[in-house]
Amino acid sequence: MIYREYTTCDVQVKENSSFSGGLTVIDRYRYFYVNANGEPVATHELSFVNAEREASKEKGRNKDIQRARYTPEDIERIDALYAAEEIRGSEKRYWEDVQIGDTLTPVVKGPMRVTDVVGFHIGWGFGQMYGAGPLRYGWKQRQRTPAFYSTDEYGVPDIVQRLHWDPVRARELGLPAPYDYGTMRTNWLGHLLTNWMGDDGWLLHLATEMRSFNFIGDTTVCSGTVTAKSIEGMRRLVHIELKATNQRGEVTSPGTATVLLPSREAGAVALPAPPDALVARGANMMAETADRGRRGISRD
Repeated sequence: MIYREYTTCDVQVKENSSFSGGLTVIDRYRYFYVNANGEPVATHELSFVNAEREASKEKGRNKDIQRARYTPEDIERIDALYAAEEIRGSEKRYWEDVQIGDTLTPVVKGPMRVTDVVGFHIGWGFGQMYGAGPLRYGWKQRQRTPAFYSTDEYGVPDIVQRLHWDPVRARELGLPAPYDYGTMRTNWLGHLLTNWMGDDGWLLHLATEMRSFNFIGDTTVCSGTVTAKSIEGMRRLVHIELKATNQRGEVTSPGTATVLLPSREAGAVALPAPPDALVARGANMMAETADRGRRGISRD
């Protein structure tokens, strides 16, 4: 079992931002994951740009974008990319065999549908970050965070998060269609990397940015290029530049990654030891969890 802890790092307020034309709040979060022994597994840092919806609508940054339409020939080309996807799996990719300039076999995602957003929620959970949920869960959350709800055209209060699947709400905000979550595209680029590195590789670092919306109907091609190789003691590292590009030729999500690969000379991947501060934090986190359990106190 994996346990998670998160903290708010900082909040930054910007007026007349280039993103929305109005007030923008940037908040940053850090997630820390440990296993049942309190041993650090991963850290995850997020920055969110929260824009004034009405100001963003008035600026009209997306007013000229039309929802994508596809011919049978377009779908055939996309299907060919799906068919060409390569999964390295158990076939080891050795560090010595990788060259600077190598490209990763692309991974295609789309044309994106509401079905894909629903599928994402099935794996991610519905209230993972926002606490929202169905029926009575939704009612309870609305009592806690009423500002996170707005009334739909039928007078029913619903979460503003619905712009990810509700076309009416999206159009109210000046958008051509609902759009994805940034986490989805990060996952897609992670998929590209794990396909390439195989079962014996290890994804050490992944950093992504969300530069544009990925609307329902858009098709995204995830690609990558090896930019450098390095050696750190017994470890063999590959550095990769990533990008997610839509059918309009826009790079909606650039990124970078560092992958550990097995080596013919150095052997299997040796995972780096976590910093002492994280080891101590993980131990304290599990001690607090055990103490709450003994006292019958829920983490929520």
